[in-house]
Amino acid sequence: MTWDRAVRLTIEGKAKLEEELVQLESVKKPELAKRIQDATEHGDVSDNSEDEDLKEDFILTEARIADLELMLERAERCPANLWQCWPRLSRYDSR
Repeated sequence: MTWDRAVRLTIEGKAKLEEELVQLESVKKPELAKRIQDATEHGDVSDNSEDEDLKEDFILTEARIADLELMLERAERCPANLWQCWPRLSRYDSR
């Protein structure tokens, strides 16, 4: 995912993303890597759909980690009331 602008987050929102990032990096990714390694040590995995699912989950986890890192890198603090982050539009605004 390409981000070309700032990401506005509340303090709580940023903390949740940081927690998710830590969990993915320190728990889920190593667990998936170990499961893939164990599967490859136990024989031919070229035809095993379960092993393919593990590899796909590993790739998706790495992609989510990259997205979270980019979001947090571009994060701007926003007040708890998110409506203060964006210009107010009239209910009758034609946009």
